[in-house]
Amino acid sequence: MYVFAKGLFDAGFAVTFIQDRKDNFPHSQPVWEDVECFFRSGFDYQNIDWDTFEKDNNWVKPFWYFKPSIAINGEKEIFRKSPIFWPIKFVACRYLRKRPESLAIFETMKSCDFLIVSGIDASILAMLSGKPYMVFPHGSDMRVAIGAETAGTGWNARILEALLVYAFKKAACIGSQLPDASAEVSSREYKRLKDMRVDRVPLSYLPHDRLSREIRRERLKTLFKKIDIDLVEADFYCFTPSRINFYWKGHDRLFEAINQNREILKIHFIFLGWGDDYQQAMAYVDQNDLHRYITVVPIFCSKQILFRFFEAVDVIIDEFNGSGSYGTGLSEAMSRSCPVITWISDMFDKPGWEAPPVIQARSKEEISEAIVKVSNGEIDLDDWSMKTAAWFNRVHSNAAVKQVVNEKFGHYLDAGRL
Repeated sequence: MYVFAKGLFDAGFAVTFIQDRKDNFPHSQPVWEDVECFFRSGFDYQNIDWDTFEKDNNWVKPFWYFKPSIAINGEKEIFRKSPIFWPIKFVACRYLRKRPESLAIFETMKSCDFLIVSGIDASILAMLSGKPYMVFPHGSDMRVAIGAETAGTGWNARILEALLVYAFKKAACIGSQLPDASAEVSSREYKRLKDMRVDRVPLSYLPHDRLSREIRRERLKTLFKKIDIDLVEADFYCFTPSRINFYWKGHDRLFEAINQNREILKIHFIFLGWGDDYQQAMAYVDQNDLHRYITVVPIFCSKQILFRFFEAVDVIIDEFNGSGSYGTGLSEAMSRSCPVITWISDMFDKPGWEAPPVIQARSKEEISEAIVKVSNGEIDLDDWSMKTAAWFNRVHSNAAVKQVVNEKFGHYLDAGRL
Protein backbone atom coordinates (compact mmCIF):
# COMPACT_ATOMS: atom_id res chain seq x y z
CA MET A 1 0.00 0.00 0.00
CA TYR A 2 3.00 2.30 0.42
CA VAL A 3 3.45 2.18 -3.37
CA PHE A 4 -0.19 3.19 -3.77
CA ALA A 5 0.19 6.04 -1.26
CA LYS A 6 3.34 7.33 -3.01
CA GLY A 7 1.61 7.29 -6.36
CA LEU A 8 -1.44 9.13 -5.03
CA PHE A 9 0.75 11.72 -3.33
CA ASP A 10 2.73 12.23 -6.57
CA ALA A 11 -0.60 12.63 -8.37
CA GLY A 12 -1.52 15.53 -6.08
CA PHE A 13 -3.69 13.91 -3.41
CA ALA A 14 -3.35 14.60 0.31
CA VAL A 15 -2.59 11.21 1.84
CA THR A 16 -1.88 9.53 5.17
CA PHE A 17 -0.16 6.15 5.04
CA ILE A 18 -0.58 3.84 8.04
CA GLN A 19 2.19 1.27 8.32
CA ASP A 20 1.37 -2.32 9.33
CA ARG A 21 4.32 -3.06 11.60
CA LYS A 22 3.19 -6.65 12.24
CA ASP A 23 4.27 -7.52 8.70
CA ASN A 24 8.03 -8.05 8.85
CA PHE A 25 8.57 -9.11 5.23
CA PRO A 26 11.03 -6.81 3.38
CA HIS A 27 8.63 -6.11 0.48
CA SER A 28 6.17 -4.62 2.99
CA GLN A 29 8.65 -2.06 4.36
CA PRO A 30 8.65 1.49 2.96
CA VAL A 31 12.43 1.67 3.37
CA TRP A 32 12.72 -1.34 1.06
CA GLU A 33 10.91 0.67 -1.62
CA ASP A 34 13.04 3.78 -1.30
CA VAL A 35 16.71 2.87 -0.75
CA GLU A 36 19.27 0.88 -2.72
CA CYS A 37 20.18 -2.16 -0.64
CA PHE A 38 20.23 -5.94 -0.76
CA PHE A 39 20.67 -9.01 1.39
CA ARG A 40 22.80 -11.95 0.39
CA SER A 41 20.93 -15.18 -0.31
CA GLY A 42 19.93 -17.08 2.80
CA PHE A 43 19.04 -13.98 4.84
CA ASP A 44 16.61 -14.32 7.77
CA TYR A 45 14.19 -11.41 7.52
CA GLN A 46 12.22 -12.53 10.59
CA ASN A 47 14.88 -11.13 12.92
CA ILE A 48 15.40 -7.78 11.21
CA ASP A 49 14.84 -4.69 13.35
CA TRP A 50 13.39 -2.41 10.68
CA ASP A 51 13.62 0.73 12.85
CA THR A 52 17.38 0.19 13.09
CA PHE A 53 17.58 -0.74 9.42
CA GLU A 54 15.87 2.54 8.48
CA LYS A 55 18.38 4.54 10.52
CA ASP A 56 21.38 2.60 9.17
CA ASN A 57 20.24 3.34 5.60
CA ASN A 58 19.47 7.02 6.31
CA TRP A 59 15.85 6.59 5.33
CA VAL A 60 13.72 9.65 6.04
CA LYS A 61 10.05 8.85 6.36
CA PRO A 62 7.60 11.04 4.39
CA PHE A 63 5.60 13.52 6.45
CA TRP A 64 2.44 11.62 5.49
CA TYR A 65 3.76 8.35 6.99
CA PHE A 66 2.12 7.23 10.25
CA LYS A 67 3.44 4.49 12.53
CA PRO A 68 0.70 3.45 14.97
CA SER A 69 1.43 3.40 18.69
CA ILE A 70 0.34 0.72 21.14
CA ALA A 71 -2.54 1.26 23.57
CA ILE A 72 -3.82 -1.07 26.29
CA ASN A 73 -7.58 -1.76 26.15
CA GLY A 74 -7.84 0.31 22.99
CA GLU A 75 -10.72 -1.83 21.76
CA LYS A 76 -12.94 -0.25 24.43
CA GLU A 77 -12.41 3.19 22.91
CA ILE A 78 -13.07 1.78 19.43
CA PHE A 79 -16.35 0.29 20.68
CA ARG A 80 -17.35 3.62 22.24
CA LYS A 81 -16.52 5.70 19.14
CA SER A 82 -17.58 3.38 16.32
CA PRO A 83 -20.96 4.28 14.78
CA ILE A 84 -21.56 0.68 13.63
CA PHE A 85 -24.50 -1.42 14.94
CA TRP A 86 -23.41 -2.52 18.42
CA PRO A 87 -23.50 -6.36 18.00
CA ILE A 88 -21.14 -6.06 15.01
CA LYS A 89 -18.69 -3.77 16.78
CA PHE A 90 -18.90 -5.85 19.97
CA VAL A 91 -17.72 -8.97 18.14
CA ALA A 92 -15.13 -7.02 16.13
CA CYS A 93 -13.67 -5.36 19.22
CA ARG A 94 -13.30 -8.71 20.96
CA TYR A 95 -11.20 -9.81 17.98
CA LEU A 96 -9.14 -6.57 18.16
CA ARG A 97 -8.18 -7.13 21.82
CA LYS A 98 -5.01 -8.92 20.68
CA ARG A 99 -4.02 -6.04 18.40
CA PRO A 100 -2.84 -3.20 20.66
CA GLU A 101 -2.09 -0.84 17.75
CA SER A 102 -5.73 -0.90 16.58
CA LEU A 103 -6.87 2.24 18.45
CA ALA A 104 -4.15 4.43 16.89
CA ILE A 105 -5.05 3.09 13.42
CA PHE A 106 -8.77 3.62 14.09
CA GLU A 107 -8.25 7.22 15.27
CA THR A 108 -6.14 8.04 12.22
CA MET A 109 -8.74 6.49 9.92
CA LYS A 110 -11.41 8.66 11.55
CA SER A 111 -9.40 11.77 10.61
CA CYS A 112 -9.50 10.90 6.89
CA ASP A 113 -12.29 11.46 4.39
CA PHE A 114 -11.83 8.26 2.40
CA LEU A 115 -9.93 5.07 3.19
CA ILE A 116 -8.07 2.63 0.94
CA VAL A 117 -7.34 -0.55 2.88
CA SER A 118 -5.72 -3.91 2.28
CA GLY A 119 -5.73 -6.96 4.52
CA ILE A 120 -8.14 -8.45 7.05
CA ASP A 121 -7.46 -6.23 10.07
CA ALA A 122 -7.46 -2.99 8.08
CA SER A 123 -10.73 -3.90 6.33
CA ILE A 124 -12.45 -4.58 9.67
CA LEU A 125 -11.13 -1.34 11.18
CA ALA A 126 -12.27 0.64 8.13
CA MET A 127 -15.75 -0.84 8.54
CA LEU A 128 -15.78 0.12 12.23
CA SER A 129 -14.66 3.68 11.48
CA GLY A 130 -17.87 4.55 9.68
CA LYS A 131 -15.84 6.28 6.95
CA PRO A 132 -16.34 5.43 3.26
CA TYR A 133 -13.64 3.04 2.11
CA MET A 134 -12.33 0.93 -0.73
CA VAL A 135 -10.88 -2.52 -0.12
CA PHE A 136 -7.82 -3.10 -2.33
CA PRO A 137 -7.16 -6.83 -1.75
CA HIS A 138 -3.63 -8.20 -1.78
CA GLY A 139 -4.51 -11.91 -2.16
CA SER A 140 -5.22 -13.91 0.98
CA ASP A 141 -7.79 -11.37 2.25
CA MET A 142 -9.71 -11.75 -1.01
CA ARG A 143 -9.55 -15.55 -0.90
CA VAL A 144 -10.78 -15.62 2.69
CA ALA A 145 -13.63 -13.24 1.84
CA ILE A 146 -14.86 -15.39 -1.05
CA GLY A 147 -14.42 -18.64 0.90
CA ALA A 148 -11.62 -20.08 -1.23
CA GLU A 149 -9.31 -20.02 1.81
CA THR A 150 -9.94 -20.12 5.55
CA ALA A 151 -8.68 -17.78 8.26
CA GLY A 152 -7.80 -20.77 10.44
CA THR A 153 -9.66 -23.38 12.49
CA GLY A 154 -12.31 -23.08 15.16
CA TRP A 155 -15.04 -20.59 15.95
CA ASN A 156 -12.72 -17.60 16.21
CA ALA A 157 -11.67 -18.11 12.59
CA ARG A 158 -15.30 -18.44 11.47
CA ILE A 159 -16.18 -15.20 13.28
CA LEU A 160 -13.21 -13.43 11.69
CA GLU A 161 -14.32 -14.59 8.25
CA ALA A 162 -17.85 -13.30 8.90
CA LEU A 163 -16.46 -9.90 9.92
CA LEU A 164 -14.33 -9.73 6.77
CA VAL A 165 -17.26 -10.62 4.53
CA TYR A 166 -19.32 -7.91 6.23
CA ALA A 167 -16.49 -5.40 5.72
CA PHE A 168 -16.31 -6.30 2.01
CA LYS A 169 -20.06 -5.86 1.65
CA LYS A 170 -20.02 -2.45 3.36
CA ALA A 171 -17.14 -1.11 1.25
CA ALA A 172 -17.83 1.69 -1.22
CA CYS A 173 -16.11 -0.58 -3.73
CA ILE A 174 -13.64 -3.41 -4.16
CA GLY A 175 -10.82 -1.98 -6.26
CA SER A 176 -7.89 -3.65 -7.97
CA GLN A 177 -5.64 -3.43 -11.00
CA LEU A 178 -6.81 -7.01 -11.74
CA PRO A 179 -10.31 -8.21 -12.66
CA ASP A 180 -10.14 -11.00 -10.04
CA ALA A 181 -8.82 -8.65 -7.32
CA SER A 182 -5.84 -10.96 -6.71
CA ALA A 183 -8.05 -13.95 -5.87
CA GLU A 184 -5.99 -16.17 -8.21
CA VAL A 185 -8.73 -18.80 -8.25
CA SER A 186 -11.50 -19.55 -10.74
CA SER A 187 -15.02 -18.24 -10.17
CA ARG A 188 -16.08 -21.84 -9.44
CA GLU A 189 -14.20 -21.64 -6.14
CA TYR A 190 -16.18 -18.63 -4.89
CA LYS A 191 -18.36 -19.81 -1.99
CA ARG A 192 -19.36 -16.27 -0.99
CA LEU A 193 -19.67 -12.86 -2.64
CA LYS A 194 -20.24 -14.50 -6.03
CA ASP A 195 -21.78 -11.33 -7.47
CA MET A 196 -19.09 -8.99 -6.12
CA ARG A 197 -18.08 -6.28 -8.55
CA VAL A 198 -14.41 -5.34 -8.91
CA ASP A 199 -13.64 -1.79 -10.10
CA ARG A 200 -10.46 -1.07 -12.03
CA VAL A 201 -8.13 0.99 -9.82
CA PRO A 202 -4.53 0.63 -11.05
CA LEU A 203 -1.38 1.41 -9.09
CA SER A 204 0.52 4.41 -10.38
CA TYR A 205 4.19 4.74 -11.28
CA LEU A 206 6.29 7.36 -13.01
CA PRO A 207 6.89 6.34 -16.65
CA HIS A 208 10.44 6.27 -18.04
CA ASP A 209 11.63 6.23 -21.63
CA ARG A 210 13.54 3.20 -22.88
CA LEU A 211 17.30 3.65 -22.66
CA SER A 212 19.49 3.04 -25.70
CA ARG A 213 21.16 -0.36 -26.03
CA GLU A 214 24.59 1.17 -25.32
CA ILE A 215 23.44 2.85 -22.11
CA ARG A 216 21.65 -0.33 -20.99
CA ARG A 217 24.86 -2.34 -21.40
CA GLU A 218 26.91 0.15 -19.40
CA ARG A 219 24.34 0.26 -16.61
CA LEU A 220 24.13 -3.53 -16.43
CA LYS A 221 27.92 -3.78 -16.16
CA THR A 222 27.92 -1.15 -13.41
CA LEU A 223 25.18 -2.99 -11.55
CA PHE A 224 27.02 -6.32 -11.69
CA LYS A 225 30.18 -4.60 -10.48
CA LYS A 226 28.23 -3.18 -7.51
CA ILE A 227 27.08 -6.69 -6.62
CA ASP A 228 30.66 -7.93 -7.17
CA ILE A 229 30.03 -10.66 -9.75
CA ASP A 230 31.09 -11.04 -13.39
CA LEU A 231 28.69 -10.33 -16.25
CA VAL A 232 28.73 -12.96 -19.01
CA GLU A 233 28.91 -11.47 -22.53
CA ALA A 234 25.76 -11.97 -24.63
CA ASP A 235 23.74 -10.36 -27.42
CA PHE A 236 20.65 -10.08 -25.19
CA TYR A 237 20.00 -10.03 -21.45
CA CYS A 238 16.80 -11.32 -19.86
CA PHE A 239 15.90 -10.72 -16.22
CA THR A 240 13.44 -12.65 -14.01
CA PRO A 241 12.64 -10.45 -10.97
CA SER A 242 10.41 -12.73 -8.90
CA ARG A 243 11.43 -15.44 -6.46
CA ILE A 244 12.43 -18.77 -8.02
CA ASN A 245 9.40 -20.99 -7.59
CA PHE A 246 8.43 -23.93 -9.77
CA TYR A 247 4.85 -24.42 -8.54
CA TRP A 248 3.63 -20.81 -8.42
CA LYS A 249 5.81 -19.25 -11.12
CA GLY A 250 6.54 -22.12 -13.53
CA HIS A 251 10.26 -21.40 -13.58
CA ASP A 252 11.10 -25.10 -13.96
CA ARG A 253 9.77 -24.92 -17.53
CA LEU A 254 11.93 -21.89 -18.20
CA PHE A 255 15.11 -23.64 -17.01
CA GLU A 256 14.23 -26.65 -19.14
CA ALA A 257 13.57 -24.46 -22.21
CA ILE A 258 16.93 -22.74 -21.79
CA ASN A 259 18.72 -26.08 -21.50
CA GLN A 260 16.88 -27.52 -24.51
CA ASN A 261 17.81 -24.57 -26.75
CA ARG A 262 21.24 -23.77 -25.32
CA GLU A 263 23.15 -24.26 -28.56
CA ILE A 264 21.18 -21.59 -30.46
CA LEU A 265 20.46 -19.02 -27.75
CA LYS A 266 22.21 -15.64 -27.76
CA ILE A 267 20.54 -14.61 -24.50
CA HIS A 268 21.96 -14.58 -21.00
CA PHE A 269 19.30 -15.13 -18.31
CA ILE A 270 19.57 -13.40 -14.92
CA PHE A 271 17.70 -14.70 -11.86
CA LEU A 272 17.69 -13.52 -8.24
CA GLY A 273 18.89 -15.98 -5.60
CA TRP A 274 15.86 -16.44 -3.42
CA GLY A 275 12.64 -18.44 -3.34
CA ASP A 276 11.46 -21.93 -2.44
CA ASP A 277 13.29 -23.56 -5.36
CA TYR A 278 16.45 -21.44 -5.38
CA GLN A 279 18.74 -24.30 -4.32
CA GLN A 280 17.12 -26.71 -6.74
CA ALA A 281 17.60 -24.20 -9.56
CA MET A 282 21.26 -23.77 -8.66
CA ALA A 283 21.71 -27.54 -8.73
CA TYR A 284 20.06 -27.72 -12.17
CA VAL A 285 22.42 -25.04 -13.52
CA ASP A 286 25.44 -26.91 -12.14
CA GLN A 287 24.33 -30.34 -13.32
CA ASN A 288 23.66 -29.14 -16.87
CA ASP A 289 26.62 -26.75 -17.05
CA LEU A 290 24.43 -23.76 -17.88
CA HIS A 291 26.64 -21.01 -16.45
CA ARG A 292 27.22 -19.54 -19.92
CA TYR A 293 23.47 -19.00 -20.21
CA ILE A 294 22.27 -18.42 -16.65
CA THR A 295 23.45 -16.29 -13.73
CA VAL A 296 21.64 -16.67 -10.44
CA VAL A 297 22.61 -13.49 -8.60
CA PRO A 298 22.92 -14.47 -4.92
CA ILE A 299 20.97 -11.54 -3.51
CA PHE A 300 17.50 -10.42 -2.43
CA CYS A 301 17.33 -6.79 -3.50
CA SER A 302 15.29 -3.68 -2.75
CA LYS A 303 12.92 -2.06 -5.21
CA GLN A 304 15.39 0.60 -6.34
CA ILE A 305 17.91 -2.06 -7.40
CA LEU A 306 15.11 -3.96 -9.17
CA PHE A 307 14.38 -0.80 -11.15
CA ARG A 308 18.05 -0.64 -12.14
CA PHE A 309 17.76 -4.17 -13.53
CA PHE A 310 14.51 -3.31 -15.35
CA GLU A 311 16.08 -0.36 -17.15
CA ALA A 312 19.34 -2.20 -17.97
CA VAL A 313 18.13 -5.47 -19.57
CA ASP A 314 16.49 -6.17 -22.93
CA VAL A 315 13.50 -8.23 -21.81
CA ILE A 316 11.79 -9.41 -18.61
CA ILE A 317 10.38 -12.86 -17.94
CA ASP A 318 7.58 -12.93 -15.38
CA GLU A 319 5.53 -15.94 -14.27
CA PHE A 320 3.81 -18.68 -16.30
CA ASN A 321 1.43 -20.21 -13.73
CA GLY A 322 -1.32 -18.75 -11.57
CA SER A 323 -4.51 -17.20 -12.88
CA GLY A 324 -2.96 -15.36 -15.81
CA SER A 325 -2.99 -11.95 -14.13
CA TYR A 326 -0.03 -9.70 -13.40
CA GLY A 327 1.61 -8.27 -10.31
CA THR A 328 3.69 -5.27 -9.37
CA GLY A 329 6.79 -6.77 -11.01
CA LEU A 330 5.27 -6.57 -14.47
CA SER A 331 3.85 -3.06 -14.08
CA GLU A 332 7.14 -1.82 -12.58
CA ALA A 333 9.13 -3.37 -15.44
CA MET A 334 6.76 -1.78 -17.92
CA SER A 335 7.25 1.60 -16.25
CA ARG A 336 10.75 1.35 -17.75
CA SER A 337 9.25 0.47 -21.17
CA CYS A 338 10.75 -3.01 -20.92
CA PRO A 339 9.11 -5.84 -22.94
CA VAL A 340 7.81 -8.78 -20.90
CA ILE A 341 7.42 -12.50 -21.64
CA THR A 342 4.65 -14.03 -19.52
CA TRP A 343 1.17 -15.54 -19.67
CA ILE A 344 -1.91 -13.31 -19.46
CA SER A 345 -5.31 -15.02 -19.48
CA ASP A 346 -8.57 -13.79 -20.99
CA MET A 347 -9.71 -12.32 -17.64
CA PHE A 348 -9.17 -8.82 -19.06
CA ASP A 349 -11.62 -9.43 -21.93
CA LYS A 350 -14.41 -7.38 -20.40
CA PRO A 351 -15.55 -3.74 -20.61
CA GLY A 352 -13.33 -1.27 -18.77
CA TRP A 353 -10.25 -3.50 -18.61
CA GLU A 354 -7.21 -3.69 -20.87
CA ALA A 355 -4.66 -6.50 -20.80
CA PRO A 356 -0.98 -5.54 -20.88
CA PRO A 357 0.78 -6.15 -24.21
CA VAL A 358 3.08 -9.09 -23.49
CA ILE A 359 4.90 -11.78 -25.43
CA GLN A 360 2.60 -14.67 -24.53
CA ALA A 361 4.07 -17.97 -23.34
CA ARG A 362 2.97 -20.63 -20.88
CA SER A 363 3.97 -24.17 -21.85
CA LYS A 364 7.60 -25.23 -22.20
CA GLU A 365 7.14 -25.25 -25.98
CA GLU A 366 5.75 -21.71 -25.99
CA ILE A 367 8.55 -20.51 -23.71
CA SER A 368 11.12 -22.12 -26.01
CA GLU A 369 9.56 -20.47 -29.05
CA ALA A 370 9.54 -17.04 -27.38
CA ILE A 371 13.17 -17.07 -26.21
CA VAL A 372 14.42 -18.47 -29.53
CA LYS A 373 12.56 -15.76 -31.47
CA VAL A 374 13.98 -13.07 -29.21
CA SER A 375 17.44 -14.55 -29.70
CA ASN A 376 17.27 -14.66 -33.52
CA GLY A 377 15.56 -11.28 -33.87
CA GLU A 378 12.17 -12.53 -35.08
CA ILE A 379 10.61 -10.71 -32.11
CA ASP A 380 11.26 -6.98 -32.43
CA LEU A 381 11.93 -5.87 -28.86
CA ASP A 382 11.98 -2.19 -29.82
CA ASP A 383 8.46 -2.52 -31.21
CA TRP A 384 7.32 -4.32 -28.05
CA SER A 385 8.93 -1.58 -25.97
CA MET A 386 6.82 1.07 -27.72
CA LYS A 387 3.64 -0.99 -27.18
CA THR A 388 4.58 -1.42 -23.54
CA ALA A 389 5.17 2.31 -23.00
CA ALA A 390 1.89 3.26 -24.69
CA TRP A 391 -0.13 0.80 -22.56
CA PHE A 392 1.61 1.87 -19.38
CA ASN A 393 0.83 5.53 -19.99
CA ARG A 394 -2.83 4.72 -20.65
CA VAL A 395 -3.26 2.54 -17.57
CA HIS A 396 -0.62 3.11 -14.87
CA SER A 397 0.76 6.62 -15.25
CA ASN A 398 0.05 9.13 -12.48
CA ALA A 399 -2.25 11.08 -14.78
CA ALA A 400 -4.27 7.97 -15.69
CA VAL A 401 -4.62 6.85 -12.07
CA LYS A 402 -5.52 10.36 -10.90
CA GLN A 403 -8.36 10.40 -13.43
CA VAL A 404 -9.67 7.02 -12.20
CA VAL A 405 -9.50 8.05 -8.53
CA ASN A 406 -11.23 11.38 -9.19
CA GLU A 407 -14.00 9.72 -11.21
CA LYS A 408 -14.70 7.05 -8.59
CA PHE A 409 -13.99 8.84 -5.31
CA GLY A 410 -13.74 12.54 -6.10
CA HIS A 411 -17.01 13.33 -4.33
CA TYR A 412 -15.44 12.09 -1.08
CA LEU A 413 -12.23 14.04 -1.53
CA ASP A 414 -13.15 17.69 -1.93
CA ALA A 415 -10.36 19.29 0.13
CA GLY A 416 -10.06 16.00 2.02
CA ARG A 417 -7.48 13.33 2.74
CA LEU A 418 -7.04 9.74 1.66
